[in-house]
Amino acid sequence: MKKSTVPLFITLIIGLLQPVWAQKSQTPKLVVGIVVDQMRWDYLERYKEHYGRYGLMRLMREGSSFDQCHYPFVPTYTAPGHASIHTGSVPYYHGIIGNDWYERDEHRTVYCVDDTAYATVGADNDSGAKSPYRMRTLTLADQMKLAYNNRGQSCAVSIKDRGAILPGGHKGDAVFWYDDRSGGFVTSTYYAESLPEWVRAYNQTDPAVRLMQSDWTLLKPLEAYVNSAPDAGPGEQDVFDKGSVEFPYSFSAKTEAQKRSLIRWTPAGNTLLTDFALELVQARQLGQGSAPDFLSISYSSPDYIGHAYGPNSVEIMDHYLRFDLEMARLLKALDAHCGKDGYVVFLTADHGVKPNGALLEQWRMPSGTLRPKTVLDSLRAFCGRTFGNPDLIETVEDNQVYFNTSALEKAKIGTRTLEAGVVDYLRPRFPQMLGIAGRSALEARIPGRDMGSFPVNGHHPHRSGDVFFELAVNYLAGSTQRGTTHGASFDYDTHVPLIFKGPGIPKNQRFSEEVYIVDIAPTLAYWLGIQEPDGCIGRVILDREQR
Repeated sequence: MKKSTVPLFITLIIGLLQPVWAQKSQTPKLVVGIVVDQMRWDYLERYKEHYGRYGLMRLMREGSSFDQCHYPFVPTYTAPGHASIHTGSVPYYHGIIGNDWYERDEHRTVYCVDDTAYATVGADNDSGAKSPYRMRTLTLADQMKLAYNNRGQSCAVSIKDRGAILPGGHKGDAVFWYDDRSGGFVTSTYYAESLPEWVRAYNQTDPAVRLMQSDWTLLKPLEAYVNSAPDAGPGEQDVFDKGSVEFPYSFSAKTEAQKRSLIRWTPAGNTLLTDFALELVQARQLGQGSAPDFLSISYSSPDYIGHAYGPNSVEIMDHYLRFDLEMARLLKALDAHCGKDGYVVFLTADHGVKPNGALLEQWRMPSGTLRPKTVLDSLRAFCGRTFGNPDLIETVEDNQVYFNTSALEKAKIGTRTLEAGVVDYLRPRFPQMLGIAGRSALEARIPGRDMGSFPVNGHHPHRSGDVFFELAVNYLAGSTQRGTTHGASFDYDTHVPLIFKGPGIPKNQRFSEEVYIVDIAPTLAYWLGIQEPDGCIGRVILDREQR
């Protein structure tokens, strides 16, 4: 009896363990990257009691959350944020130093994804004259293409063009963004010569106009918004030309063209994007092939709403309560398409946001502005007095001073001489500035993972200016305290959520160790068993159980 029982027992154990062993070596067939444009980490905690069970709280309950995830560079804008998330790199390497930057050789400001070598597909305008060619490193999606010999798909969607193009990488298969002039989703001839039939069919429904038939009303009674400033708070912008900034917002009197444009500033913009993303999942049958697919979904409406009303507004809180519902709908649809354990998803943000300046002033908290033109005029006057030529300064843009190199050569003035003079001049005259550094100081260092590396991480040797400065806490570049913005190296701009969920990822885990946004790509590459993208400076921060 004993001789026959033992083999049977072992056989039973082996049979029970086989599914686990299979899971250990299983590679996820779909990776979904959710980037929320302008989501501060504290939104997860601040509104937690109002979120439902199946959206953001499900992600946290069924996944692992990093409560101290930061950006390791400045400036914190949409384009460098998306590029860094998906490359595991920083602007020093990938070259996306802002949404726009000044190209010295061209003597003009350029947009991060503009490319006149290509044309729009899906609309009769220039909204599709775009490509990722200014991004100098590969993305995770590109690396997946190399690893699986182009068998997997790289897909990306967003309201903003840069929110789709940069994550989609250099070899995107299906990359689409919203064009508010036509009211549909478009792409570029960089990716395709014509729109797929399913996109044309979706656009023909005029989805933005359809979604904007409903007013924007509060999801809950006003008294539930106790963690927000009073409705119609100071410094909020009247985006909808209502004459006030308080709920409800009605769009019934708006023209169809206005509805197509204004949807960006409403939670309906998120609904529009989720609808389109789920159409793409079905049309391309993502997660069903022989190699893993990648899908990036970048939600842009939070950024538009946050800029206009600020992080303490009723509008931003109501938006996130509604965004939570979008997350629940998206996850439910992915479950149905891929199975609950058939995909890996991460959620993060491309930057945070500064508190509304007018609100800070009302509450007697530090805040202020500094106009770039004020700095430019002052520096030109200084150069006129000191060097006899005010034109030595070409421009001031994004907290960077660009020298006129041809004027310097003609005057036989060394770059280092002017650099030292400008740094010494700015320090006592602009108390609104904190860090001030010349190009020579930045280029003497290499990128790193400490706060002291933030300026050099965001600097690019060929695209950045000659002198960099950072404004004081809660200061912004401009002349008004209406609305707000981002771009600094302070926690309100760098501290963002990071949640991973999927098979083998520890459930209901929260980590307090400091990690960086550049750690996402190498962590996912490790899970996929592929090389991390070139230019990557991140590290693996989460092991998968049963790997």
